Amino acid sequence: MSLPIMLSSASQTLAPILAFLLLASSCLAVSGDLTVVSLFDGERSDRLNTWGGAFSAGSAESVAVQSRNVHSGDRALEIRLGTLEAGDNRFVQCFASGFGPTRDYHQTRDLRRYERLEFWLRNATGALLSGSLQVKDARDSQEHRAEYRYPIPAKADWICIQVPLELDNEGWTVEGEPDLANVLSLDFFFEALAPVHDGAIQFDDLVLVEPGGPADIEHAPMAQLVELLARRQWEGLWSTRSPIHSLIPNNSYQSTDAALNATSAVLWMLPAATRRGWVGRDEADRYVAALLQTLDILLDQAKHVPPRNVDWVTLRPSLLPEESSVDAAFLALALHRYKTLPSTPAELRREIDRVQNRFDFAAFACPAGWRMAYRYASRLAEKGMVSATYDGYTNEGAVVSLASHLSQSHHVPIETFWSTDTCRVRVRQASFDAAPVVHAWKEFRAPFVQALFNLFVDVRQRGVDIYPEEQLAANPWQNFVCYQEHVMASLAESGRPWFVQPDAGDDGTLTNYQQFSIYEPFGQPDLFMPYSAAFPLLAGTDGAEAALRFLLRHGLHGPFGLADSARWETGAPKPSAVTPRHDFWNTALATMAMLEWLDGDQRSSKAFAELPEIKKAMDRVFPVTPKASQPQQAGTPAVMAAG
Repeated sequence: MSLPIMLSSASQTLAPILAFLLLASSCLAVSGDLTVVSLFDGERSDRLNTWGGAFSAGSAESVAVQSRNVHSGDRALEIRLGTLEAGDNRFVQCFASGFGPTRDYHQTRDLRRYERLEFWLRNATGALLSGSLQVKDARDSQEHRAEYRYPIPAKADWICIQVPLELDNEGWTVEGEPDLANVLSLDFFFEALAPVHDGAIQFDDLVLVEPGGPADIEHAPMAQLVELLARRQWEGLWSTRSPIHSLIPNNSYQSTDAALNATSAVLWMLPAATRRGWVGRDEADRYVAALLQTLDILLDQAKHVPPRNVDWVTLRPSLLPEESSVDAAFLALALHRYKTLPSTPAELRREIDRVQNRFDFAAFACPAGWRMAYRYASRLAEKGMVSATYDGYTNEGAVVSLASHLSQSHHVPIETFWSTDTCRVRVRQASFDAAPVVHAWKEFRAPFVQALFNLFVDVRQRGVDIYPEEQLAANPWQNFVCYQEHVMASLAESGRPWFVQPDAGDDGTLTNYQQFSIYEPFGQPDLFMPYSAAFPLLAGTDGAEAALRFLLRHGLHGPFGLADSARWETGAPKPSAVTPRHDFWNTALATMAMLEWLDGDQRSSKAFAELPEIKKAMDRVFPVTPKASQPQQAGTPAVMAAG
């Protein structure tokens, strides 16, 4: 029987005696269990872990990814210790995220949601070593840390180390009060118990294990798997919020910028998370109150609406500095939803209403429709409104129209610009009679924009909208379902039924962000976005559940849930590249879709659609409700256009 390594090294002299047991041990985590979360396995690009941080050489001579000695897959980390005398040590660090210019920019990760940590080591030094794992929190202080020690035998075989994440377990030495909710780094120490001459350690398959498992990816009910993923993604996002200004970071691998869109999605999902018991109601209210204070600061400096991205510390507009009409609309709808909850205290409702009415969407209006953004003067742009408008079927204009309609101080009736997306066409991509409405330009047909309006407002029981051209009038939900049917059928026809669709995102290079889709892969036919599997699942498309199991079975998930992007050649046994990075807007969209799928009659979009003010607004743009005996069919009328 294999034994997990949970040994206190109070006496290092026991190490040689225990070596035999160590060599026979193996980790309890098994592939095919969704509760086993890969943090680093050497297969993903660079030296980044799936939190988004990097491995640093620390005091070791070097750290590199190599393919000569691996525990699994094709690559593993090699840590060169150099020459050590007995008693000397070396360490490497696994950071939680990237770094900004000062310590104030550090982002951290929450270890409390995991039961244990496991990893595999191979000692190629030929000498007996003592190993330890040190956990440090955001204070980066020796006064607040926890250390878990374990022996490493001299024999060059792969051994598994299992570390319980309850600090009162035997084997832990605790200094001060380390905060596992705000972990900055995992530091791996190697102490020589005998001289080491230019030795190395191979390191592979670092995983975190969630409690309550196992959850069999092949056979567990789909609802159980989606619930696990949704909670993991929600708690990953929630744990990244700033304790100072409450905003959510732009992504997992940089610590310099906050994002309005990801913050909006977290606020939108907060009632569902509270109802599930993931967040306490009082904590949720405190979060919203703190966020309102930040929004006041942003609006005091803004022209019309809060900036799209701001510096994590200074809160000044950052990246391409602009105010985005649609990103602000996401936030306005999330504020409105929280304001209307029966459980929201009266004083907090009044504060939400006040801040919501500071958003000036009317400033983005022009005869052609909604302007996309107001730019601040910078080396990247000139100051003023951009000329571009939401001119095609992407659902973004609909979201802005609803947000502006709900404003009392800057009210624009919802129907004013509802039909200004004049670049609508119907395109049949696969062998179906019906055709979905999409943007006339293939560059703007990403799946997430088809799902977008449906994540906020449920219009499943309504008819088509007021678009003046009857053949291009659409119901966003039915159109979304039709679109996803085309996507899944098209992928099946091309021999890629389980890889799921390409979607908006970076292609893994950090230099190429596009609205990828089956209509326009931008010359990268092997690229797809695992996070986007949430959309065919929500649409109920044939093959969606099997595709999600396929992605999970092949490890395309991590601490923030489904991977952002991957490359997989048709017919190959495994992907050629999977990014360890996460754009938190993608993570948030996928989580919103999963919660919608899980919640049934309690879904957020349905509750929002049933508010009297939303009903009245929807009546103005969806004037006819189909009779129950004659449900609206997906994608009708079936009019084809060139793609």
